[in-house]
Amino acid sequence: HGFAWTADPDYYVLENTFHWGEWASRYEEAVRESARAFGVEPEALGGRDVLIRVMCQPERKSQAERMWRATAATLFFYGLWYGPYPYAELTCVDPAWGASAAGGMEYPTIFTAGTRMFTSPASYTPESVTVHEAGHQFWYGLVGNNEPEAAWLDEGFNSFSDSETLFREYGPSRQSTNYSRLPVWGVSPAPLPGGGDLGNGLALKRIRFPNPMRFGLDKAGVKLPKGWGWLAPKSLTLSPLEVEGPVAYLRDLPHLTFVERRTDPRWGDRAGFLRDPNTDPIETLVWDYADRTSYSVNSYPKTAVSLRSLQAVVGRDAFLRGMRRFHREWRYRHPYPVDFYEAFQEGADAQLEWYFDALFRGTDTIDWSCQVEQSRDPESEGWFRCDDGSWDATCAPDAVVEAGEDEGEGGDDTGGDGSTEEEEKERLWNYAVTLRRDGALKLPVTVRVTYEGGETRDFEWSREEQEANAWTRLPLPPGEERIASVIIDPERRWFLDVDMSNNQWFDEADELAAPRWGERALTRYATLLQWIMSVGG
Repeated sequence: HGFAWTADPDYYVLENTFHWGEWASRYEEAVRESARAFGVEPEALGGRDVLIRVMCQPERKSQAERMWRATAATLFFYGLWYGPYPYAELTCVDPAWGASAAGGMEYPTIFTAGTRMFTSPASYTPESVTVHEAGHQFWYGLVGNNEPEAAWLDEGFNSFSDSETLFREYGPSRQSTNYSRLPVWGVSPAPLPGGGDLGNGLALKRIRFPNPMRFGLDKAGVKLPKGWGWLAPKSLTLSPLEVEGPVAYLRDLPHLTFVERRTDPRWGDRAGFLRDPNTDPIETLVWDYADRTSYSVNSYPKTAVSLRSLQAVVGRDAFLRGMRRFHREWRYRHPYPVDFYEAFQEGADAQLEWYFDALFRGTDTIDWSCQVEQSRDPESEGWFRCDDGSWDATCAPDAVVEAGEDEGEGGDDTGGDGSTEEEEKERLWNYAVTLRRDGALKLPVTVRVTYEGGETRDFEWSREEQEANAWTRLPLPPGEERIASVIIDPERRWFLDVDMSNNQWFDEADELAAPRWGERALTRYATLLQWIMSVGG
């Protein structure tokens, strides 16, 4: 645990007191939920009042209130879930312009945040970094850990907690695109051409070629001293169409081509997890991760989604009890991974070694998918035994030719196969709904079948069934209605499925989404081509 201090005569200082009762009255349902989970009265969860001090750069003093609110939200929700903040003060520092390397860092009772000009609470700036760094007062500040050996015990737990806090206090974040560090609402519906050396070269974004000077030095056997490679890099790069700032704005015309995007921070954690879902286990010594990406993913978003999905295993109440048990048992101490596993299982009253082995000590992944086929019973053909003992085609259960009528008669109400609409309705639908699991991870999941009349049926595909077989077929008897949809995990409790595009099936295709997004992408590329033509002309 480090020590930090700051001094600047230009600071704009905002001091205001966090009152637990005021926040508890705003979030009565959250308080009742935690009280129910912990088996106490809501009043027993109350925390102390805390003086929050925000030390802000003068040019950004308009954001001081926002930093204070984000810090207060952290003290409330983290204190509600894990136990109250025990100290009388907490200081949030806004680093000076040009000192961004000092931003986003935690110390006991003081932390640095980070922001920019022309921002909005909807963009989570400075709210996101403020909540995260204030949250470290609990994960690392109160429950310590060995950072080089188990960074995820604070960073991952804090990433989980800050996303839960941000969503409750601010809702989904609104995405923006920067031009000369100025944010513009919206994002591009389609990426610019390029990707990799070949793609970037063909798109004239970055053309990389060998440096003749370095080639000559190497051929002559001249070795540059360590650290002097910048004098003669191995390759040179040209960027004919790589532009920034106002020129990029003219190229993109965001007011014409960009689309609105809002992101739930909890699902943002999943997007981060998908960057590298299975290179290394979460429980890996920092120096043993394959690379920086594996370290970052495992220590932050992968731990967050693994904890969030743990709620689906034990339920919300048991999850809260397990997390609070771990925090209270190890407050002012330095736990290791096994201490978390044991304390959580005791608090949640559940045996979860299989989950910790798969998600924290292993690299198992999962991908559920569904396939649906449905058809009516075929019309009966052939000769059938009649009531009087004779054999005739007119005695078929769904016969369309009445006794005494000539074949071919029947008027206008016959279907294409010779059956009437009423008789076709009497034939039942046969269903074949097949579920598949790819990957070694097995998790219990709900599957919801909805019929065209609105009736729904839920099925549980258990972990034991998935261990026995990687696929199953739902036991659906023939019915009178078509299936309108099949959705795996309809409540969206699991954040670990690596491909959610195949988790649902709909009888009717969305005929509007593809043309709408196609039109947006076409507009985007048409604008880009016009800009390139203008530059070239």
